[in-house]
Amino acid sequence: MASDAAVNVAVGSYGLAPTLQQIQTETDKKAYRNRVISVWLLAIDTRYDAFRRDLSRGRKGSNVGLDMLTLGLTSAGAIWDGAASELSALATGAGGARASLDRELYFEKTLPVLISYMDAERLKLRGHIMEGMASPIGEYSLEQGFSDLWRYQSAGSLDRAIGKAAEGAAEEIKDAEYDYSTAIELCLPTEQQDVRRRSLYNRMIAGVPGDESAVPDEALARINRGAAQAGKSAVANDAPLASKLGQAYAASDHLNTLCKESELDAFENAVFGGGQ
Repeated sequence: MASDAAVNVAVGSYGLAPTLQQIQTETDKKAYRNRVISVWLLAIDTRYDAFRRDLSRGRKGSNVGLDMLTLGLTSAGAIWDGAASELSALATGAGGARASLDRELYFEKTLPVLISYMDAERLKLRGHIMEGMASPIGEYSLEQGFSDLWRYQSAGSLDRAIGKAAEGAAEEIKDAEYDYSTAIELCLPTEQQDVRRRSLYNRMIAGVPGDESAVPDEALARINRGAAQAGKSAVANDAPLASKLGQAYAASDHLNTLCKESELDAFENAVFGGGQ
C-alpha cells in the first residue's frame, strides 16, 4: 500500500481542526473517532514501513554515507497550525544532518537492535490506542487519540531507539555492578575456617537441647552476645522460646558471613570473652 496515498487521505480529509469540528455534529461520535484514528494509524504505519525499507536498502547498498533518514508526514504539518513541527515529521532529527557513524558498525550490527526497540515501543503504544478506541467517547476523546497518535509516530525514531538502547545498557551496567559487588563480598572460607565456625556455634548454643525445646539462661546470654554482632537487641530470659531461637539463628547467619581469622577472633572474644 503506497504510503503517500494513505498520508494524503489522512491529511486531506482527517486533519486535526476539521475532525474536531466535524465530530460535534456526528450522531455516532465513537464510530467517527475510531475512523479518524484508524486512518491516521494506517498513514503512520505505511510511512513507517517505507522508512524501514529505506533503512534496509541503505544497509544493503554500496559505500554510501548514512544520510539523516526522515520519517515525516511531510504535508501533515498544515493541520497543526502553530505546532506544525510536532506532527509533520515522524522522528525526523535535525534537518540535513549527516551521521558520522561507521556504516558497517551502524547498519550491520546496531540497526537491527534499534529497529527492535522501535517496533517494541510502537507495539506498546498501539495497544494503548486500541484500548482507547474500545472505550466510550467520554473516556477517550478524539483529542486524546491525536495525542496518542503523535506519541505513536514519534516511537518510530532512531533517536528514541538509541535512547532506549542506552537505558537498557545502563540497567545492564547496574546489574553487572551488583553482581560484581556480590562476588567480591562472597564469603569462601577455608576448610579450617569452616571447622572453626561450626565449633564457635556449638560452643555458643551449648546447653540447648537437640530438639530446641528450651534455651537455658546461660546459653541465652552467649546467644544474645552473638546476635548483637548481627545488630540484634538482646531478649530477656522470660521471652518466648521463638524469640530466643530467633537470636540463635541470627547469630548463626552472621557467623556464616565471617571468613577472615580476625573476624572470627572478634566474634569469639565478643561471645566468650569472659571465658564462658
